[in-house]
Amino acid sequence: MTGLSTNLPLVIYWIVILGHLLGATFIVYHLIRFGLDYKTRIVTFAFLIGSFLLLALNFYLFSKINWDEIIDLKNYLRIL
Repeated sequence: MTGLSTNLPLVIYWIVILGHLLGATFIVYHLIRFGLDYKTRIVTFAFLIGSFLLLALNFYLFSKINWDEIIDLKNYLRIL
């Protein structure tokens, strides 16, 4: 059970990251595909840059989290 306690936050994190990337890809695709003028493409580029900046911030902050202090899964799994 030790592997579960260390891998569960990582699995949840990657599910959230993949959801974020998938959502951002859909938004960028639709803004480019159905955008009619040049200004829409500038907004799309700004959204894409902002999305990557938020993703980089997310990676940085996730690396700073001490999961042992936040979630004590060993005690939780012992109760089950």
